[in-house]
Amino acid sequence: MLGLGRNGLRKLASRRGLSSAAAQTSNTTSTPPPQQQIQKQSTDGRKNNFNKINKPFVVATPVEQLKLQKKYQENLESNKLDSLHEAVEYIEWRGTVFPQTVTKIVSLLERSSDLSTISDRQLAVLLSVFGATCDTLSRSIRAQHLEKVESILREKGVVLGLISRNQLIEAKVDNRSRVDAVEELGKFEESGVELDAKSYALLCEVYAKQANTKAITDIISHMKSSGIPLTEDHVAQLVYSVARSGNYGHVGRVVDTFSTSMNVVRLRCAAARAIAEREKNESGKGGFEITEMLRAIPTTAKLHSLENNVYVVNVLMDLIENGQFGAFNLLSSYLIVAESGTTLADNKLNLPVVARAKSLLSEGSLEEAIVLYSCVNPSYSNDFFVQNLNRQLENRLRDIDNTEALNEFLKVLTLAENKGLLPSANEFLLTGCSQNTVPMFAEIFDYVQQFGDIRSVFGQNPRLKKPIGRQLAQQLIKTVSPSEQAAIVAKIATVMFSPSTKETPEESRGFYQIMYKICGKDVKLVLPALDLMTSTVWHEKREFGTAIVQQLLRADAEDHLASEKLRILLESNKIGQLAGHRLHGFLTKFLMANKEKRVNLVAKILSYEFPPETLAKNTLKFGGRNVAKFLSNEIISVETAANIVNALEEEPRVQLSNEELADAKHVLKSYPEKAELLGKLKKSATMQRWRASKVSELLKELSHFTEESKEAVKLSLKRVILQKTFKEYHDDIDSLVNVLEQAVEWRKEKMPEALKTICKNLESYALSKAVSTNDLILADRIWQMRSGHLIPEVLLSYASRLFLNGEVERADEVCKDVRNSSKIIRPQTLEKMGRHLKGVESEKMTELAEYLKKSFNLSAKDARRVVLQAKKDQLNQLIERDDLAGALQMAIEETSTSGRAFGQIPLMIEAIKKNDAKTLQSVHTMVRSAHNQDMANVNLAYALIHSNNVNKAINLVERQNLSIESPTLQYFTTLASASENPILLKDLFIVFNGRASTLDLNNLLEMATRKLWSKNDMDSLTELSQVIESTSFPLQNKLRTFFDDLKGKNSTSSSVEFD
Repeated sequence: MLGLGRNGLRKLASRRGLSSAAAQTSNTTSTPPPQQQIQKQSTDGRKNNFNKINKPFVVATPVEQLKLQKKYQENLESNKLDSLHEAVEYIEWRGTVFPQTVTKIVSLLERSSDLSTISDRQLAVLLSVFGATCDTLSRSIRAQHLEKVESILREKGVVLGLISRNQLIEAKVDNRSRVDAVEELGKFEESGVELDAKSYALLCEVYAKQANTKAITDIISHMKSSGIPLTEDHVAQLVYSVARSGNYGHVGRVVDTFSTSMNVVRLRCAAARAIAEREKNESGKGGFEITEMLRAIPTTAKLHSLENNVYVVNVLMDLIENGQFGAFNLLSSYLIVAESGTTLADNKLNLPVVARAKSLLSEGSLEEAIVLYSCVNPSYSNDFFVQNLNRQLENRLRDIDNTEALNEFLKVLTLAENKGLLPSANEFLLTGCSQNTVPMFAEIFDYVQQFGDIRSVFGQNPRLKKPIGRQLAQQLIKTVSPSEQAAIVAKIATVMFSPSTKETPEESRGFYQIMYKICGKDVKLVLPALDLMTSTVWHEKREFGTAIVQQLLRADAEDHLASEKLRILLESNKIGQLAGHRLHGFLTKFLMANKEKRVNLVAKILSYEFPPETLAKNTLKFGGRNVAKFLSNEIISVETAANIVNALEEEPRVQLSNEELADAKHVLKSYPEKAELLGKLKKSATMQRWRASKVSELLKELSHFTEESKEAVKLSLKRVILQKTFKEYHDDIDSLVNVLEQAVEWRKEKMPEALKTICKNLESYALSKAVSTNDLILADRIWQMRSGHLIPEVLLSYASRLFLNGEVERADEVCKDVRNSSKIIRPQTLEKMGRHLKGVESEKMTELAEYLKKSFNLSAKDARRVVLQAKKDQLNQLIERDDLAGALQMAIEETSTSGRAFGQIPLMIEAIKKNDAKTLQSVHTMVRSAHNQDMANVNLAYALIHSNNVNKAINLVERQNLSIESPTLQYFTTLASASENPILLKDLFIVFNGRASTLDLNNLLEMATRKLWSKNDMDSLTELSQVIESTSFPLQNKLRTFFDDLKGKNSTSSSVEFD
C-alpha cells in the first residue's frame, strides 16, 4: 500500500478527491422473484456470477436442497421463521425472498439478545435480502429496512467483517441509496478489516455513478501498488465513469487498452449503460449513441454467446427503465431473440429481465415494467408478475380522482393490452368498477361506451351487468337534469340488455322489472332514453322497449295510468321493435279487461312484432306467426280478432308475404275464421304504392278499371281511398263530398259490410263538418247520398240547423230517420249538440228545445239541456263585456224560471276577481233561495278554489261544517276537468277531503292524478301525497300503489334492488 496502511489509504482518498456518492432512491411494490444467489454482483460493475444466479424454478436439485425446500415450503409466503439460522438456510437454499421474510428478519434481529453465534458469512446472507435479492420490494422500502438493521447491529455492538461489510455496501448500491466512499473506508478502518478486490470494485462503482473518473484511477493505482490484481470489475466501472461524464470518444481508447486481457463486450456494454443513464432525459434516450457504441464490438468478441449477451440485456433493461420503450427493436440485432423476433430466445437471459420487471413493478413504474416484461420469452412467463400487475392496476383504478390521472391510467391499460398482459383493457375497467367504488366511474363507463366495447364485455361477462347497472342507477338518483337522467337510463338499458350467449332468456327477462323501477314505473324517462339508443344497439333497444311494455301490461291491475302510459309510449314511434311473443300472456289479460277500448292499443303492440319499414327487406320476420299465435287463444273471439286485424291493417310496418301468410294460417288451422282474417294483412307492392299515392290519383286509377278487373282488387282500392280520405281531406269538405259521390256509384255493386261501415263513418263526418259551417247545401247533398242511418248526434245537429233556419219539414224528415234507427238519445248527446250550435239566440234555442221535446218525447229536464249551452254562452258574453249586472239579472231570471241555480259559478268567480262583494252576496242569495244555505256555501267554496283562494275555501268549509253531495262534486269535477287546469282538481280534493264519500273522492283523485301526471306536475302530486298521508285518507288499491311509487321516487334514499 505504498507504505500508507489503512490510514494512509483514507488520507490518500481525501487528498485525491474521493468524494461521496450522490443519493439515488425510488419507490416500488412487489411480487415473488425467481431464485437469486446471495453474494450477487453487478454484471457490469461486479464479478459476473450469472451462471450461478437466477435459475428457473424447475431445476435439478440435490437431495439436501429438496430436503430444505420441503422443510420451508409452508413458510414460503409467510413469516413463520423461528430463528436467524433458519432464515439463513431459507435464503441460501430457497433463493426466493418475499416482503414478509424481510420484515421477519428485522424482527428476529431486534429480538435477538446474542448475535455472536451468527458468522460473518451468515450475516452477509441476512443482509443480502435488503438488496437486489428481494426484488419484490421497492428500493426505498428496502433501504428503510436496511437502515434500521444497520442501526440494530450498531446498538448490539456487532462488528461487520469483510464479507458482511461488502454485502452492506452492495445492498446500498442496489437500493440506490447515498453511499459515501470516504465514510465507508473509515468504517473498514474502524473494524480493522483489510479491503479486498471486491471492496475496491464496490467503491469504484460508487464513484462511477458520480462520473468521478479521477477517484477510480486513484483506486486502481493504489491497487496496483498494493499488489491487488486489477479485474474487469474495476475496469468496467472506469469505462462506465468515462462514458457517464460524456467523453464517448475516450471510451474506445480505454477499451482498446484492456481489450487483449478483458471482455470487450462487457466493457462496451458498461459504456452503453452509462450513456443510457446520462441521456435518459433527452428525447432519443441515447439510442443512437448506444447503437454506435455496440456497433464497435468486433465480431470476434462473440457478442451473441450466452455469456456475453447478458451484458446487452442489461443495456436493454436500463434503456426501458429510462423510458425508451422501443429499446427491444433498437437492440434486437445485438440480442439473442426468438424466431418470432418479438421476445428474447428461450434461455436463462430471461431471468434477470423478469427480476428487473418485477422490481420496476414494485416501484410503481408500471409502463416500464410492462414493456420490459413483454420482452420475456413465453417459456419464462411469471404468474406472480401478472397477478401483481393486476393488483396494482386495480389499486390505481380505485384511487383515480381526476381526468388527467385517468388519461394516464388508460395509457397504461392500453399498453398492457397491446403487450398481451390484459385480454381486454375495457373489460378490466368494467370489472374493476363492478368490484370497487371508483370515483371516476362515470367517465370510465363513457370511455368504454365510446370505444364500442360495451356489448362485447357484457356479452362475455353477464355477471358484470348487475353491479355496473347498480352504480349507474346510483348516478341516476343523484342527477337532477332530465336530459342527463335519460342518458343514464339509456346506458343502464344498454348494459342490462347486452346480448350474451352465457345468459338464459329467463335471466334476461329478470331485468325487466329492474328497468321498470329504474324508470320510476313511468315512461317519461323511457322516451328520451330510447331516442338516445342508436341502431348500433338495436337488440338492447328492442329488449328495453319490451321490458317497459311488459311491465306496464303487468301493472294494469295496480296502476290506473298504465293504459295512458302505454298509449304515449307506443304512439311516440320511438320503439324500433318489440319481442312481442314474450308479451302475449299479459297482452291477453290486458285486452280482456276492456276489449272495446283496448283493441287499438293491443294491435299497436302486435304491430311492433314486425320490423320497421326501413328494415323490412333485410330482416327475418316472425310477426305473422306471432300474431297468429296470439289470435289462436280461445278467449279471443272472432269479432275481437277481426277488430285487431282491422287495426293492424292500418299499420304500415305490418306486411305479410305469401310465405308468412301461409305460415300464419297454418298456426290458425284450427280456427279457419280467424285464419281467413289474416288475408287482409298481405300487402303487395301495389298496396304500398296505393298507400303512398294521393286520393285524386287513386280515384283516377280506379276509373281505369274494367269489368274484367278482379273484384277483390277493386274493393281493396276503394277501401284505401276511403281510409285516406279521412286523413287527407279532413278539413276539405268539398273533396269529402266528391269522394262520397263516387261512393254512391260503388254502392250499386256488392260491397262488404266493413266497406259500408267506412262509408257511413265518412258520411257522418262530412255531414258534421257541413253542419258546423252552416253549409246546408252541402249538408243536403250528403243527406241525399247517405247509405243508411248515420250517427244520432250528427243527425240531431243537422235537424236542429234545419229547424233554426226555418226548414221544419226537412227537419221532420231527419228526426224521423233518427227515430227509425232505434238508437237511444242520451242526455250527453243533447248537451254536445247544444255546444255545436253556438251563437244562436236563446229564444230560438228555447223553440228548438220544445221542438225536440215533442219530436222525441223528451223530458223537460233533457229538453232544457239543448238550450242550456246557448244561455251559458250568452251569460259568458255579458261577463266578458263587464256587464255583471246584466249577467246577474239573466241568472236570476233563468233560476226563477227553471227552479235551479243558473250561472252561479262564473258569476261568483268574476265577483271574487273584481272584489265585488255586493254581486257575490246577490249570487249567494240566489243559490240559497233556489236550493239551501249549504249549497250556496259549497258553490262559493268552488268559486274560491277557482280563484286560487284555497285557504279561504278550506276555512269556509270547516267553519260551516259543509259536506258535498255526489252529484255536486261530480259537477265540480267536470267543470275543473274542462278548464284544462288539473290544479283545480287537486285543490278540489284538498278542500273537500273528508266532506264527501270516499268513492267520489277516489274518483276525483284518479282524474286529478291522471291529468297532473300528463302535465308532469310532480310538485302538485307530491302535495297531494302529503295531504293524503297526513289525513290518512283511504285510497283505492291502484291509487295507493301510485302514491307509494311516487313516495319512493321522491325519497332521497331510494334505490333499485338488483338482486
